[in-house]
Amino acid sequence: MKPFLAVIAHIQILAFDILRILAKHRNGVVIAPYVTWVLFASACHATFVVGIIDTNRIILAADSLVKGSEGGTVTQCKIHTQQKGCVFAIIGLRYKPETEFDSISRGFQACKSGPSPMVKAIAFGNIVRADLRKAMDYSRQHAPAIYKRDYEGRGVLDGLFSGFEGERPVIAISSFSLDQAGELHERLIRVPDDAGNNIAMSGEQQAALSFLAKNPDWPTTDFPRLAKRLVELVIAEKPANVGPPISILEITSVR
Repeated sequence: MKPFLAVIAHIQILAFDILRILAKHRNGVVIAPYVTWVLFASACHATFVVGIIDTNRIILAADSLVKGSEGGTVTQCKIHTQQKGCVFAIIGLRYKPETEFDSISRGFQACKSGPSPMVKAIAFGNIVRADLRKAMDYSRQHAPAIYKRDYEGRGVLDGLFSGFEGERPVIAISSFSLDQAGELHERLIRVPDDAGNNIAMSGEQQAALSFLAKNPDWPTTDFPRLAKRLVELVIAEKPANVGPPISILEITSVR
């Protein structure tokens, strides 16, 4: 399958030999992480995640740098597989202690809502909506400089859920953005879409978009290699916001 790219708001819908560490069977799905680091942090305001839908599998790749709004960085695996039958990534606001907002825990809550990625994405949006609005209001009132820099007129939170609907690989995204007037907007995105687009990118992505525009005949047989290359390019362009190691996950149905 040749990948196609589409542009939707701040989300773009569209690996040199990587060591496979292990494979796990979860609810009829093989989850094969190539690289994983797990450390924990309080907030994240910059990242890059790419998902590629192949005929019978999903490739996810992400950087591991977590940067707090007031400084400080740690490394963290951003592709969450801890809950049986659920794979998701959070892009944007992860945690705001002042309002007890925690988007990762909300992601795990959404994992329990149903088997399909779309059901999980819808549940995630419903779970976080009010609390995200509260977090944005708090930031606007108490940290206006950070609010203007990180949130105003930008995408503020994406919950990306991956899996299968029957035998079809699917990525579903619940996406929130904030306009210049402070209004929160929500979109639900499914990949592949009706136009056949099968790559989704969220977060810092200009370098990846430039690469795809300049290389219309990118490799179509080694999607892990392509995903890794895209993350490498974003890291090289935005090293203060996006950083190694790179996590790459392949999800394959075994039904």
